[in-house]
Amino acid sequence: MQLLNKTVSIRDVQRQYKDVAVTVGKSSRPIIVMNRSQAQLAMISLKQLAEYQRLKAFYFLEEVRATNKDVDFDDAYNDISSEVESVRQERYENSSSNN
Repeated sequence: MQLLNKTVSIRDVQRQYKDVAVTVGKSSRPIIVMNRSQAQLAMISLKQLAEYQRLKAFYFLEEVRATNKDVDFDDAYNDISSEVESVRQERYENSSSNN
């Protein structure tokens, strides 16, 4: 397992974009773009991006579950339904008054 990210210079990206893009596409790790020995950005493949987005969504759902673990489902459903109905009513009243 590779522990260190590969680095490329910003100049390499400018001059050899196609080669860098192929490397990024094949890599399972981010490619760090350096400018004057400082990391500027990371390049990742579309597959890695999709995985990141999937994990981010999963983490969000787990946070919601943890936050609401002690909430009664029926009470929460009734509260949400009531709030949705009041927003619908408000929008209906606003659209009726504008016509």
